[in-house]
Amino acid sequence: MSFIDAYCRRLRIDERPIEPTIETLQLLTERHLQYIPFENISMHLADEKAPVVLEREKLLHKILIQQRGGCCLELNGAYGILLQELGYRVQFVSCWVYAGAERGHASKKAKFRVQQTHFVLLVQPPKDTKKFLVDVGLGEPPCHPLPYILNQKTTTPDGMQSRIAEDPRGSWKDGSGRERKCHILEWFNNNAWEPRLQWDAHDAVLDTNLFDASSSLLRYQYVVPILTHPKSTFSRKLIVCLLNRDEKLTLSGWTLKRTSPRFGNSIITTKSVESQNDLRKILRLSDLTVNRSNEHHAGKIWDHL
Repeated sequence: MSFIDAYCRRLRIDERPIEPTIETLQLLTERHLQYIPFENISMHLADEKAPVVLEREKLLHKILIQQRGGCCLELNGAYGILLQELGYRVQFVSCWVYAGAERGHASKKAKFRVQQTHFVLLVQPPKDTKKFLVDVGLGEPPCHPLPYILNQKTTTPDGMQSRIAEDPRGSWKDGSGRERKCHILEWFNNNAWEPRLQWDAHDAVLDTNLFDASSSLLRYQYVVPILTHPKSTFSRKLIVCLLNRDEKLTLSGWTLKRTSPRFGNSIITTKSVESQNDLRKILRLSDLTVNRSNEHHAGKIWDHL
């Protein structure tokens, strides 16, 4: 079975051939969020030696053979490889993540992280002049690609309202003296536009050559120690999230939550996971034993999902 066939099988897509159009990109992105979970299970297994995988073959084995999900780098990395194989022009764009109340921080501490610990995909269909921002690894991204157009509100089929805006600070210099001029991805939340991601606008221009997704993913090896540090948000709570345009299923720590619809007048139901056996049934992983030693440190981290 070819790589593309294996990936499409995971996404429950039977159509062949797959034409690299915007409609296909919408379908692939929605199915990716529906069937491949944003999760950090590997970080909570006592015998796991490589909780985050960035090497191409090992990553694709994890996603396609082991039928697992992954963290933001793994999911966007694997998806970027698929899109490139299908003929899309793809670029990895490094981002700063906004860490505010939604990640368990007090509002007075809300700010963009110092390091670029995330990346999104800048994608262009081969027969289209438009560019699209794609993310299947943030935990709760829009279910469709976003047109890369400044100050345009986009409402995706899940009801999420998003826009890409210019950084109001204009040009500024980072700690290394590099001059920055950034774009910010915002979503409409709590009756206001709130930031989610920020990136340097100079980094979000598709090169004339196809981007080497396999080697570029290794550029983010420096993020792995940050994600796996004992005090990181990922290390302090088990997270699994699957979503579609109608509902979101989240395992946050030992609480299973269903949100439907995702936006608007949502109804949220929760259920406590009482044992390792219950957890194995939910995750459909028969040999899983999760370490609960950090549970009392987790607090409200990831409760926004």
